Amino acid sequence: MNQFVLQIVLAVVSWLGIPLGWVSGYRGQRRIRQPLAGIITNLGPLVMIAPWIAMPLLAQPHLNGTSGTVTFVIGILLLAAAVLIIMWATPFIFPAARKGGDELDPEFLVVKGPYQWVRHAQYLGGVLGLFGWALLRGGVYSILLSPIGYLLFRFEAYMEESRILEPKFGDEFRKFKQRTPAAILGRFGIIVLILAYLAFVSLIVLGKVAIG
Repeated sequence: MNQFVLQIVLAVVSWLGIPLGWVSGYRGQRRIRQPLAGIITNLGPLVMIAPWIAMPLLAQPHLNGTSGTVTFVIGILLLAAAVLIIMWATPFIFPAARKGGDELDPEFLVVKGPYQWVRHAQYLGGVLGLFGWALLRGGVYSILLSPIGYLLFRFEAYMEESRILEPKFGDEFRKFKQRTPAAILGRFGIIVLILAYLAFVSLIVLGKVAIG
């Protein structure tokens, strides 16, 4: 199989983690509490993340020279930022969860710590970590496919908001949503990321980036 196609397949497989993660979720107002459903649910995050960890390790063209050095340094910085954000967010999110960390049924809406700046701090950390890993490794295919991983986390965040947070917390969540962006810097940050990605693709197409 072509290496780029293989990475596309892995990126698509990662989306299976979303339905797996919701197996023991809500049906109406009742939770399904079957042991097997719980096991499958816990596999959801693993299926979401594992392909993105593996993809940069697969055979593919890599950035060389100055481009490789720059992306390596950026990758390390993003990984460090991801670890710090997740460590900062975890103590705030766990107390809101019932029965040992069930994010599908929070006791209260978390609006403190990093959540006063971004609605999904843990997902932000996940995105930064996986993208930083791809940059650190310098795998061209993995970097090019990274927007699919970003959309994966954004869709999961949308599901949590529409299926859990807004129905449960109502106006409290809607006010929180109005004042707190889904990602750091809000729409401006998304525009910056899109422009950076398009510039990267353009440099590759024009042969301005050393690849080996």
